[in-house]
Amino acid sequence: MGSQERIKRVKEQRRIDILDAAEKVFFSRGFDAKLSDIAEKAELAKGTIYLYFNSKEDLYFSVLLRGLDILAEMFENAFDETLQPAEQLREYSNVYASYFRKHRPFFRMLYRYEHPKIRTQVSPTILHQLSNRSKGLLTFVAEAIKRGIREGVFHPDLDPLQATIVLWSSLSGILREIDLNENDPLWSPSDLQAPLSGVNLEELYTLSFDLLLRGLSA
Repeated sequence: MGSQERIKRVKEQRRIDILDAAEKVFFSRGFDAKLSDIAEKAELAKGTIYLYFNSKEDLYFSVLLRGLDILAEMFENAFDETLQPAEQLREYSNVYASYFRKHRPFFRMLYRYEHPKIRTQVSPTILHQLSNRSKGLLTFVAEAIKRGIREGVFHPDLDPLQATIVLWSSLSGILREIDLNENDPLWSPSDLQAPLSGVNLEELYTLSFDLLLRGLSA
């Protein structure tokens, strides 16, 4: 191995080490975590992080890219060309719920990506990567909707992209409600003051998908 190749590998490993440390810190402390906390976790000088990432925002969203890659792989594994379009959409819905349960910290990181002010502080390179990953995820859903339109099971006048955004945003919104309510010490099904008092939150997610699917159907 030549010296240049060795240096390249060392740098790549250093970048991975920083991302690993950042993932742990952001998961436990959220976006308010400091770069000094991450540097300490990675056992590096704070200035070293700036050799690999332009800002805390870039580092934060580089960690999020890992989470989006996990979800994309789950969607890829869920694709089944033998399923009917509605069944395929339900499978994606189930996968998204599974991702939420298994990778909750990554799901929560998506909140920041959708905040317009935060996105203006991210470098164009990272923002482009995030945009491509997000479009890739939406493509899975959009293709199932397009097929449903072609096969006559979904409304022919549907705009696949618009329908995809509505479906994705609605299910994400329900999952956020679950995230906010299920572990809230002030909330319980018997609390009449709770915003979702007496509601089975998991059933609410399924109901939401069913209602959305009815809206798609021809």
